[in-house]
Amino acid sequence: MLDKPINRRTCGLTLIELMVGLALLGLILSLAVPNLRIFHQNAGISEATNDLVGHINRARQEAVTRNQQVILCRTASIDQINPANSTCDGAAENSWTTGWLVYTTPGTSVQGDYEDIGGELLAVRGAFTGGATITSNSTGDRWLTINPDGSLNETGPVAYAVCDDRAESAGKLIVINMVGRVRVTNTTSAGATDCTPT
Repeated sequence: MLDKPINRRTCGLTLIELMVGLALLGLILSLAVPNLRIFHQNAGISEATNDLVGHINRARQEAVTRNQQVILCRTASIDQINPANSTCDGAAENSWTTGWLVYTTPGTSVQGDYEDIGGELLAVRGAFTGGATITSNSTGDRWLTINPDGSLNETGPVAYAVCDDRAESAGKLIVINMVGRVRVTNTTSAGATDCTPT
C-alpha cells in the first residue's frame, strides 16, 4: 500500500504566518482598548446623568401628585440593611457622587434633612463606583427642594456637572430652572469650567 503524499496546507501554520497573525492581533487590540475605555467612561457618565435626572423627575411628579414638597439631599451614609436609617449631608461640599435620598416632607413648606423632619423615604441612590463625579452649584449644594406645583423652592436655578477624569471635555450639565424643568447639555457648551457649575 502506497502512502499518500502529505498536503502541506493541512499541517498548520508556518512561523512567519503565526508571527504575522500575532502582529495583526496586537495592532487590532492596540486600537480597540483605548476605545473600550472611552466607551466605559461614557457609559458611566450616562448612568450617573440618567439616574439623577430620573430621580429629579420622579421627585417632581411625586410632589405634584401628593401636593407636598419632595426633597433630594446628598448623602454619604446609606444604610443598606434599613434604608430608612440613611442620613443626609454628604462628606464633601457640593459633591453628590456619594449618593442621595428622595423623600417627602410632612408639610408643604418644610425644608430639612430626612432624619430631622421625617416624611416618607421614596428612593435611595448609593455611591457611584464607575469614576463619574457629580458636583452641584452652591444653590443645589445640600438639597433640591421641589414644591407641590413642581417648581423649585430654591434661590435660583440648580445645576449639576457630571464628569470623570476627562474633566468638562466629556461631561454633562444638568440644569433645573425655577419652574422645575430639567435640561441636559454638554459641560463645555454650558461653560462649566473644571466641571464646577455656576
